[in-house]
Amino acid sequence: MERVKYTADFKKKVISEFLLLRKDNPSLSLRQFAKQNHPEINHRLLYTWRKTYENEAGKEQNMAENEIRNKYGIEANELSMQEKFRIVMETARLSTEEFGEYCRKNGLYASDIKRWQSECEAVLSEHSTDKAVIQVTKTKNNEIKQLKQQIDSLKDTCKRQERELDKQYKSLAVYAAKVISLKNFHKLFTDEKEDL
Repeated sequence: MERVKYTADFKKKVISEFLLLRKDNPSLSLRQFAKQNHPEINHRLLYTWRKTYENEAGKEQNMAENEIRNKYGIEANELSMQEKFRIVMETARLSTEEFGEYCRKNGLYASDIKRWQSECEAVLSEHSTDKAVIQVTKTKNNEIKQLKQQIDSLKDTCKRQERELDKQYKSLAVYAAKVISLKNFHKLFTDEKEDL
């Protein structure tokens, strides 16, 4: 069975369709949508498509951020820090009227955005104090790396010396065997001469 290759426009269109249907029925799952509307498409593919095209498709449909995420009520404030930061950056230079319009369009409260701005500032200030810790960590990591290199070179030296010792032990064993056989040989001939 040959795999079907779908275009980006088709993928985005399918995700737009899903978002619009879910807007009317928030409990609609991607699996249900696939089964009802696109049985020819594996629902697992739709999960990948949603990650890629959800934001773009939602914006094209003029959907609010919360509608795209399918979050309402208390869940609406459970955005990730990245999403909050993006919203804070988008609204930073807007006039009061534009800001109000943005909030209405995206289903957000001005008080939430101001709180998110404070959260972002707090995280950024923590980050600047962490720079010293990061620098110390980098230094320690470099020291650890150098020590590991020294350990590796010492291990190589030990292995080389062990090989040399093995060679010397073998040479000594061969020499000892020769000495013993010469002594035995010498004894054998000296005994015969004494017998005569």
